Amino acid sequence: MFKVKEKSTKVNSALRHRLLLATAVGAVAPLSAHAAKQEDCATAAIAPCEKLKPIIDLRYRTELVDDDNFDNPARAHTLRGRFGVLAKPNSVLELVVEGEGVVNLNDNFNSTTNGVTNRPVVADPEEIELNRARATITVSENAKLTVGRQRINFADQRFVGAVDFRQNQQTYDAVRLRVKPAKNVEVDYAYVDRVHRIFGDDNPSGNFRSNSHIGEVRMKSPTFGDVAVYGFALDFENAPALSTRTIGARAKKKIDVAENVTAIARVEFANQTDHGDNPNEFDVNYVGGDITLKRKGIAFKAGYERLGGDGTVGFSTPLATLHKFQGFADRFLATPADGLQDIYGMASWSTGPVGPFKGAAVKFFAHRFDSVRNDRDFGSELDLIVNLKINTHLAAQFRGAVYMAGEDGPRSVTKTWFSLRYQL
Repeated sequence: MFKVKEKSTKVNSALRHRLLLATAVGAVAPLSAHAAKQEDCATAAIAPCEKLKPIIDLRYRTELVDDDNFDNPARAHTLRGRFGVLAKPNSVLELVVEGEGVVNLNDNFNSTTNGVTNRPVVADPEEIELNRARATITVSENAKLTVGRQRINFADQRFVGAVDFRQNQQTYDAVRLRVKPAKNVEVDYAYVDRVHRIFGDDNPSGNFRSNSHIGEVRMKSPTFGDVAVYGFALDFENAPALSTRTIGARAKKKIDVAENVTAIARVEFANQTDHGDNPNEFDVNYVGGDITLKRKGIAFKAGYERLGGDGTVGFSTPLATLHKFQGFADRFLATPADGLQDIYGMASWSTGPVGPFKGAAVKFFAHRFDSVRNDRDFGSELDLIVNLKINTHLAAQFRGAVYMAGEDGPRSVTKTWFSLRYQL
């Protein structure tokens, strides 16, 4: 089903650069010409004018990693380009076709496919691929069906996400149906045939061959706020140890506590067991919750996450946008066998135009990590994000992460990122 993602051609880096440039020129030129025609036809008041939209998404990023596990640091310079088109031939059908290319501008890091094993991993391997090819059909006013290679983000991406932080996005060969059977109720279901992961097709772990079902029912309640119940039956042919069944629920409520001050409270619980051909037998839980206070452009959050472990297996979230959780240093992408507790806090500030910038935002995070079992000290972490909106299409971002090892945790690491992104 939809297995059209070609394996990357084995070419040298210089040729990769030329291929990506050719892709960019080949995509942008006809789209730009079409955009000009669209403007002309808009002036002439021709109806189909805005039914074709170009997709251009470029991101340059530097990632620096000083990891106590390695004598040599990682210094990665990468460029990602996505080019495609979104077409709406009528009110029923929407089509998207999008290619993606990632170029490594140097080799002072382990991309997971370049063979550099004496430096830390920066999981942005070179890749040229079909990123999306999907059709969305508006079946009725309350039902939409999406078929093909697509991005899927459920809720905050804690369990299912597109991992847009990495240069090579995670996409899904899937069929997804979203239905609103009643007012304030939405049913969201997807069958996933294959997962195209961030590591690319040159990596043995680059794809999950899947027979998975993911679903969620969302409701709005005047008493409990936004409520959802969900179930994920993940079955991976080539990664059976990650095949799990998860059933859970969450509630999120907004409360006005004072003039211009809002509180948002979230609670969540999930239970996970083995599924499919998983060689292990386990029964572990997830507990999460946080409270956020907001006043205009200022926010503070305090939260807690607990991913259980039975001493052999930890709670698993293989489809999540993992970089968003348990710290930007990515020391806990897999839950330890004794489980993981994360007590965290966040402070943020955002504003409109500042000097030459159209907008700015700063977020600061602090984490404290411990095990669920056996009272193990996993350490702590401090994270920072600075976002600058330069203009309508261009944005810059700085991120930093300092993970400080505990007595029983992974070794210390420091990471910094700088990126510049253009989106049309």
